[in-house]
Amino acid sequence: MAQGIFLRRLNFPASLSLALVAWIHHANAQEAALQEPLQQPSGAAPAPTTLTVPTAKPSPPSPTARVVLSSGDHVIIDRGAKSGLKAGTRIAFFNENGTSPQRVIGVGVISAVTENRARVELGSTELARSLPVGIAARVEERQAPSSAPSTRTSSWSGRLIARPFVALSSNGGGGMLADIDVTYRGSGSFSLQAWLSPLGLGVRDRDNVQSVSAFVLCTYDLRYFELGAGLGAQTVNDTNGHHAPGTGTMFPIFARFGALDSLRLSLRVDTALFYSEFYYTGIRAELESPLTDSLWFRVEGGGGPSGYAFGEMGLRARLTSPSQSGSVDLLAGVGGAILWQRERAPEPDTEGGTETSIGGAQLGIGVQYRTR
Repeated sequence: MAQGIFLRRLNFPASLSLALVAWIHHANAQEAALQEPLQQPSGAAPAPTTLTVPTAKPSPPSPTARVVLSSGDHVIIDRGAKSGLKAGTRIAFFNENGTSPQRVIGVGVISAVTENRARVELGSTELARSLPVGIAARVEERQAPSSAPSTRTSSWSGRLIARPFVALSSNGGGGMLADIDVTYRGSGSFSLQAWLSPLGLGVRDRDNVQSVSAFVLCTYDLRYFELGAGLGAQTVNDTNGHHAPGTGTMFPIFARFGALDSLRLSLRVDTALFYSEFYYTGIRAELESPLTDSLWFRVEGGGGPSGYAFGEMGLRARLTSPSQSGSVDLLAGVGGAILWQRERAPEPDTEGGTETSIGGAQLGIGVQYRTR
Protein backbone atom coordinates (compact mmCIF):
# COMPACT_ATOMS: atom_id res chain seq x y z
CA MET A 1 0.00 0.00 0.00
CA ALA A 2 2.80 2.42 0.88
CA GLN A 3 4.43 1.73 -2.52
CA GLY A 4 1.13 2.67 -4.30
CA ILE A 5 0.76 5.99 -2.45
CA PHE A 6 4.38 6.85 -3.22
CA LEU A 7 3.91 6.12 -6.96
CA ARG A 8 0.69 8.19 -7.18
CA ARG A 9 2.49 11.12 -5.63
CA LEU A 10 5.05 10.80 -8.46
CA ASN A 11 2.07 11.13 -10.90
CA PHE A 12 2.49 7.58 -12.31
CA PRO A 13 -0.54 6.37 -14.28
CA ALA A 14 -2.84 4.18 -12.16
CA SER A 15 -2.42 1.05 -14.32
CA LEU A 16 1.35 1.35 -14.29
CA SER A 17 1.36 1.95 -10.54
CA LEU A 18 -0.66 -1.22 -9.91
CA ALA A 19 1.70 -3.29 -12.07
CA LEU A 20 4.78 -2.01 -10.24
CA VAL A 21 3.17 -2.68 -6.83
CA ALA A 22 2.35 -6.28 -7.87
CA TRP A 23 5.94 -6.85 -9.08
CA ILE A 24 7.39 -5.51 -5.80
CA HIS A 25 5.14 -7.86 -3.73
CA HIS A 26 6.25 -10.84 -5.87
CA ALA A 27 9.95 -10.00 -5.41
CA ASN A 28 9.48 -9.70 -1.62
CA ALA A 29 7.80 -13.15 -1.53
CA GLN A 30 10.70 -14.77 -3.40
CA GLU A 31 13.26 -13.23 -1.02
CA ALA A 32 11.36 -14.59 2.01
CA ALA A 33 11.28 -18.06 0.42
CA LEU A 34 15.08 -18.09 0.09
CA GLN A 35 15.56 -17.33 3.79
CA GLU A 36 13.27 -19.88 5.40
CA PRO A 37 11.44 -22.98 4.16
CA LEU A 38 7.75 -22.83 3.38
CA GLN A 39 5.38 -24.12 6.04
CA GLN A 40 2.66 -26.35 4.65
CA PRO A 41 -0.68 -26.69 6.43
CA SER A 42 -1.80 -30.20 7.27
CA GLY A 43 -3.50 -31.89 4.34
CA ALA A 44 -2.51 -29.14 1.89
CA ALA A 45 -1.14 -29.92 -1.55
CA PRO A 46 2.66 -29.98 -1.83
CA ALA A 47 4.10 -26.53 -2.30
CA PRO A 48 6.34 -25.75 -5.27
CA THR A 49 9.99 -26.60 -4.67
CA THR A 50 11.96 -23.55 -3.51
CA LEU A 51 15.66 -23.01 -3.00
CA THR A 52 16.70 -23.25 0.69
CA VAL A 53 20.02 -22.56 2.41
CA PRO A 54 20.96 -25.68 4.50
CA THR A 55 22.45 -25.37 7.95
CA ALA A 56 26.08 -26.61 8.10
CA LYS A 57 26.17 -30.03 9.83
CA PRO A 58 28.81 -32.81 10.00
CA SER A 59 28.52 -35.32 7.18
CA PRO A 60 27.57 -38.90 8.08
CA PRO A 61 30.51 -41.32 8.41
CA SER A 62 31.90 -42.34 5.04
CA PRO A 63 31.11 -45.98 4.23
CA THR A 64 34.73 -46.75 3.28
CA ALA A 65 38.03 -45.39 4.55
CA ARG A 66 41.60 -46.45 3.83
CA VAL A 67 44.61 -47.09 6.04
CA VAL A 68 47.32 -44.55 5.23
CA LEU A 69 49.82 -45.43 8.00
CA SER A 70 50.50 -48.33 10.37
CA SER A 71 52.65 -47.73 13.45
CA GLY A 72 53.04 -49.78 16.61
CA ASP A 73 49.62 -50.94 17.79
CA HIS A 74 47.55 -48.39 15.85
CA VAL A 75 46.77 -47.23 12.31
CA ILE A 76 45.78 -43.93 10.70
CA ILE A 77 42.81 -43.81 8.31
CA ASP A 78 41.99 -41.15 5.70
CA ARG A 79 38.68 -40.03 7.22
CA GLY A 80 38.08 -37.70 10.15
CA ALA A 81 35.68 -35.23 11.69
CA LYS A 82 34.53 -33.99 8.26
CA SER A 83 33.22 -37.50 7.63
CA GLY A 84 31.40 -37.61 10.96
CA LEU A 85 33.96 -39.73 12.85
CA LYS A 86 34.64 -39.11 16.53
CA ALA A 87 36.61 -40.59 19.41
CA GLY A 88 35.16 -43.87 20.68
CA THR A 89 33.77 -44.99 17.32
CA ARG A 90 34.55 -48.61 16.47
CA ILE A 91 36.13 -49.18 13.06
CA ALA A 92 36.13 -52.55 11.29
CA PHE A 93 38.82 -53.46 8.75
CA PHE A 94 37.93 -55.87 5.97
CA ASN A 95 39.20 -57.45 2.80
CA GLU A 96 37.54 -56.27 -0.39
CA ASN A 97 37.38 -59.62 -2.13
CA GLY A 98 34.04 -59.16 -3.85
CA THR A 99 32.20 -61.56 -1.57
CA SER A 100 29.24 -60.77 0.63
CA PRO A 101 29.37 -60.53 3.57
CA GLN A 102 32.93 -59.21 3.57
CA ARG A 103 35.35 -60.86 6.00
CA VAL A 104 36.26 -58.60 8.92
CA ILE A 105 39.96 -58.87 9.72
CA GLY A 106 39.99 -56.82 12.91
CA VAL A 107 38.27 -54.09 14.87
CA GLY A 108 39.70 -51.01 16.54
CA VAL A 109 38.53 -47.90 18.37
CA ILE A 110 39.17 -44.29 17.33
CA SER A 111 41.25 -42.49 19.96
CA ALA A 112 41.94 -39.16 18.20
CA VAL A 113 40.42 -37.29 15.26
CA THR A 114 41.41 -34.39 13.01
CA GLU A 115 39.42 -32.97 10.09
CA ASN A 116 40.61 -35.59 7.59
CA ARG A 117 42.40 -38.25 9.67
CA ALA A 118 41.62 -40.57 12.59
CA ARG A 119 43.87 -42.69 14.79
CA VAL A 120 42.49 -46.18 15.42
CA GLU A 121 43.82 -48.16 18.40
CA LEU A 122 43.96 -51.91 17.74
CA GLY A 123 45.37 -53.22 21.02
CA SER A 124 47.88 -55.45 19.21
CA THR A 125 51.00 -54.76 17.20
CA GLU A 126 50.38 -58.07 15.45
CA LEU A 127 46.98 -56.89 14.22
CA ALA A 128 48.36 -53.48 13.23
CA ARG A 129 51.06 -55.10 11.10
CA SER A 130 48.42 -57.23 9.38
CA LEU A 131 46.65 -54.13 8.03
CA PRO A 132 48.65 -52.89 5.04
CA VAL A 133 48.35 -49.37 3.67
CA GLY A 134 45.27 -49.11 1.48
CA ILE A 135 43.17 -51.74 3.22
CA ALA A 136 39.49 -50.81 3.56
CA ALA A 137 37.78 -49.76 6.79
CA ARG A 138 34.29 -48.73 7.80
CA VAL A 139 32.29 -47.83 10.89
CA GLU A 140 31.19 -51.04 12.59
CA GLU A 141 27.42 -51.38 12.36
CA ARG A 142 26.97 -52.47 15.98
CA GLN A 143 28.83 -50.15 18.30
CA ALA A 144 29.93 -51.48 21.71
CA PRO A 145 29.27 -49.41 24.84
CA SER A 146 31.69 -46.50 24.81
CA SER A 147 32.70 -47.10 28.43
CA ALA A 148 34.59 -50.32 27.69
CA PRO A 149 34.96 -51.17 24.03
CA SER A 150 36.54 -54.50 23.13
CA THR A 151 39.24 -54.23 20.47
CA ARG A 152 40.60 -57.78 20.32
CA THR A 153 39.36 -60.49 18.04
CA SER A 154 39.87 -64.18 18.76
CA SER A 155 42.98 -65.81 17.29
CA TRP A 156 45.02 -69.01 17.21
CA SER A 157 48.76 -69.50 17.34
CA GLY A 158 51.09 -72.46 17.28
CA ARG A 159 54.82 -72.94 17.75
CA LEU A 160 57.29 -75.79 17.27
CA ILE A 161 60.95 -75.53 18.27
CA ALA A 162 63.44 -78.41 17.95
CA ARG A 163 66.84 -78.27 19.67
CA PRO A 164 69.09 -81.16 18.61
CA PHE A 165 72.29 -81.37 20.63
CA VAL A 166 75.51 -83.36 20.39
CA ALA A 167 77.83 -84.16 23.28
CA LEU A 168 81.30 -82.71 22.83
CA SER A 169 82.94 -84.95 25.45
CA SER A 170 84.59 -88.31 24.84
CA ASN A 171 81.51 -90.04 26.23
CA GLY A 172 79.57 -89.08 23.09
CA GLY A 173 75.82 -89.18 22.82
CA GLY A 174 73.23 -86.64 21.88
CA GLY A 175 69.55 -85.97 21.83
CA MET A 176 66.70 -83.58 21.23
CA LEU A 177 64.91 -81.02 23.36
CA ALA A 178 61.69 -79.72 21.77
CA ASP A 179 58.80 -77.39 22.65
CA ILE A 180 55.32 -77.53 21.13
CA ASP A 181 52.46 -75.20 22.07
CA VAL A 182 49.04 -74.23 20.74
CA THR A 183 47.21 -71.14 22.04
CA TYR A 184 43.68 -69.84 21.62
CA ARG A 185 43.19 -66.19 22.56
CA GLY A 186 39.54 -65.29 22.98
CA SER A 187 37.94 -61.97 22.13
CA GLY A 188 37.71 -61.35 25.88
CA SER A 189 40.56 -61.27 28.38
CA PHE A 190 41.40 -64.97 28.46
CA SER A 191 43.45 -67.58 26.66
CA LEU A 192 43.69 -71.38 26.65
CA GLN A 193 47.04 -73.03 25.96
CA ALA A 194 48.25 -76.61 25.48
CA TRP A 195 51.97 -77.36 25.87
CA LEU A 196 54.55 -80.10 25.47
CA SER A 197 57.48 -78.30 27.04
CA PRO A 198 59.93 -79.86 27.16
CA LEU A 199 59.76 -83.00 25.07
CA GLY A 200 63.27 -84.30 25.63
CA LEU A 201 65.19 -87.47 24.80
CA GLY A 202 68.90 -88.16 25.24
CA VAL A 203 70.77 -91.27 24.10
CA ARG A 204 74.31 -92.52 24.77
CA ASP A 205 75.35 -96.12 24.23
CA ARG A 206 72.81 -98.09 26.25
CA ASP A 207 71.74 -95.16 28.38
CA ASN A 208 68.76 -92.99 27.62
CA VAL A 209 67.08 -90.16 29.50
CA GLN A 210 63.63 -88.64 28.98
CA SER A 211 62.18 -85.41 30.30
CA VAL A 212 58.59 -84.57 29.36
CA SER A 213 56.09 -81.98 30.60
CA ALA A 214 52.55 -81.99 29.14
CA PHE A 215 50.01 -79.50 30.48
CA VAL A 216 47.24 -77.02 29.76
CA LEU A 217 47.07 -73.40 30.92
CA CYS A 218 44.19 -71.00 31.43
CA THR A 219 45.29 -67.37 31.68
CA TYR A 220 43.92 -63.90 32.29
CA ASP A 221 45.26 -62.32 29.13
CA LEU A 222 45.63 -58.55 28.71
CA ARG A 223 47.62 -56.55 26.24
CA TYR A 224 50.65 -55.89 28.47
CA PHE A 225 50.17 -58.57 31.10
CA GLU A 226 49.14 -62.19 31.35
CA LEU A 227 48.83 -64.48 34.36
CA GLY A 228 47.52 -68.00 34.67
CA ALA A 229 47.88 -71.50 36.04
CA GLY A 230 47.44 -74.99 34.70
CA LEU A 231 47.45 -78.73 35.26
CA GLY A 232 49.36 -81.57 33.65
CA ALA A 233 51.86 -84.40 34.01
CA GLN A 234 55.62 -84.15 34.30
CA THR A 235 58.63 -86.38 34.73
CA VAL A 236 60.44 -85.92 38.02
CA ASN A 237 63.97 -87.15 37.42
CA ASP A 238 65.86 -85.80 40.38
CA THR A 239 64.68 -85.85 44.00
CA ASN A 240 68.28 -85.98 45.22
CA GLY A 241 68.06 -89.72 45.66
CA HIS A 242 64.91 -89.82 47.80
CA HIS A 243 62.82 -91.49 45.10
CA ALA A 244 63.39 -93.23 41.80
CA PRO A 245 62.59 -91.17 38.70
CA GLY A 246 58.92 -91.17 37.76
CA THR A 247 55.92 -89.03 36.76
CA GLY A 248 54.04 -86.59 38.94
CA THR A 249 51.03 -84.28 38.71
CA MET A 250 52.22 -80.93 37.41
CA PHE A 251 51.04 -77.46 38.51
CA PRO A 252 52.57 -74.75 36.29
CA ILE A 253 52.20 -71.00 36.89
CA PHE A 254 52.71 -68.65 33.94
CA ALA A 255 53.20 -64.87 33.65
CA ARG A 256 53.91 -62.51 30.77
CA PHE A 257 55.08 -58.90 31.08
CA GLY A 258 54.88 -56.80 27.91
CA ALA A 259 52.86 -56.99 24.72
CA LEU A 260 53.31 -59.67 22.10
CA ASP A 261 55.80 -58.57 19.43
CA SER A 262 57.08 -55.84 21.76
CA LEU A 263 59.64 -55.98 24.56
CA ARG A 264 58.35 -59.02 26.47
CA LEU A 265 59.38 -61.28 29.34
CA SER A 266 57.59 -64.62 29.87
CA LEU A 267 58.10 -66.77 32.97
CA ARG A 268 56.91 -70.23 34.01
CA VAL A 269 57.44 -71.94 37.34
CA ASP A 270 56.67 -75.66 37.74
CA THR A 271 55.85 -77.75 40.77
CA ALA A 272 54.75 -81.37 40.90
CA LEU A 273 52.98 -83.66 43.32
CA PHE A 274 55.20 -86.73 43.48
CA TYR A 275 55.00 -89.55 46.04
CA SER A 276 52.51 -87.42 48.04
CA GLU A 277 55.02 -84.57 48.27
CA PHE A 278 55.27 -81.28 46.40
CA TYR A 279 58.55 -80.70 44.57
CA TYR A 280 59.85 -77.69 42.75
CA THR A 281 60.56 -79.09 39.28
CA GLY A 282 61.73 -76.20 37.11
CA ILE A 283 61.61 -72.67 35.78
CA ARG A 284 61.49 -71.28 32.25
CA ALA A 285 62.14 -67.76 31.00
CA GLU A 286 61.94 -66.11 27.58
CA LEU A 287 62.91 -62.54 26.69
CA GLU A 288 62.16 -60.94 23.33
CA SER A 289 63.09 -57.47 22.11
CA PRO A 290 62.15 -56.04 18.69
CA LEU A 291 64.99 -54.96 16.42
CA THR A 292 62.81 -53.99 13.45
CA ASP A 293 59.16 -54.45 12.47
CA SER A 294 59.93 -58.00 11.35
CA LEU A 295 62.95 -59.07 13.44
CA TRP A 296 63.28 -59.81 17.17
CA PHE A 297 66.22 -60.72 19.40
CA ARG A 298 65.37 -63.52 21.82
CA VAL A 299 66.95 -65.28 24.79
CA GLU A 300 65.40 -68.39 26.32
CA GLY A 301 66.40 -70.93 28.93
CA GLY A 302 65.43 -72.94 31.96
CA GLY A 303 65.35 -76.34 33.57
CA GLY A 304 65.21 -78.06 36.93
CA PRO A 305 64.64 -81.36 38.76
CA SER A 306 62.28 -82.55 36.04
CA GLY A 307 65.54 -83.55 34.39
CA TYR A 308 66.60 -80.97 31.82
CA ALA A 309 68.36 -77.64 31.39
CA PHE A 310 69.14 -75.46 28.39
CA GLY A 311 70.00 -71.94 27.35
CA GLU A 312 70.02 -70.28 23.93
CA MET A 313 70.03 -66.93 22.19
CA GLY A 314 68.95 -66.13 18.67
CA LEU A 315 66.47 -64.36 16.44
CA ARG A 316 62.84 -64.52 15.36
CA ALA A 317 62.20 -63.32 11.81
CA ARG A 318 58.86 -62.77 10.09
CA LEU A 319 58.79 -64.64 6.80
CA THR A 320 55.50 -63.32 5.49
CA SER A 321 54.37 -59.81 4.67
CA PRO A 322 51.23 -58.62 6.51
CA SER A 323 48.26 -60.58 5.19
CA GLN A 324 44.68 -61.36 6.04
CA SER A 325 45.29 -65.02 6.83
CA GLY A 326 48.13 -64.95 9.33
CA SER A 327 51.86 -64.64 9.87
CA VAL A 328 54.70 -67.17 9.77
CA ASP A 329 57.89 -66.61 11.76
CA LEU A 330 61.19 -68.47 11.76
CA LEU A 331 63.04 -68.95 15.05
CA ALA A 332 66.74 -69.84 15.25
CA GLY A 333 69.26 -69.93 18.08
CA VAL A 334 72.40 -71.52 19.46
CA GLY A 335 73.30 -72.67 22.96
CA GLY A 336 73.59 -75.78 25.06
CA ALA A 337 71.27 -78.45 26.49
CA ILE A 338 71.47 -81.35 28.93
CA LEU A 339 69.16 -84.12 30.13
CA TRP A 340 69.71 -86.12 33.31
CA GLN A 341 68.16 -88.38 35.88
CA ARG A 342 69.22 -89.51 39.35
CA GLU A 343 68.41 -92.95 40.70
CA ARG A 344 67.23 -93.61 44.23
CA ALA A 345 69.96 -93.77 46.88
CA PRO A 346 70.92 -97.28 48.04
CA GLU A 347 69.81 -96.56 51.57
CA PRO A 348 66.24 -95.32 52.32
CA ASP A 349 65.88 -91.70 53.40
CA THR A 350 69.37 -90.78 52.29
CA GLU A 351 70.63 -88.51 49.57
CA GLY A 352 72.78 -89.41 46.61
CA GLY A 353 72.08 -91.99 43.95
CA THR A 354 73.62 -92.68 40.56
CA GLU A 355 73.22 -89.88 38.00
CA THR A 356 73.06 -90.27 34.24
CA SER A 357 73.44 -87.11 32.14
CA ILE A 358 73.65 -86.46 28.41
CA GLY A 359 74.29 -82.97 27.05
CA GLY A 360 76.21 -80.80 24.65
CA ALA A 361 76.05 -77.92 22.18
CA GLN A 362 72.64 -77.38 20.64
CA LEU A 363 71.17 -75.63 17.62
CA GLY A 364 67.56 -74.46 17.85
CA ILE A 365 65.28 -74.10 14.86
CA GLY A 366 61.54 -73.52 14.89
CA VAL A 367 58.47 -72.05 13.27
CA GLN A 368 55.58 -70.02 14.67
CA TYR A 369 52.19 -69.33 13.08
CA ARG A 370 49.47 -66.88 14.14
CA THR A 371 46.06 -66.24 12.69
CA ARG A 372 44.54 -62.74 12.46
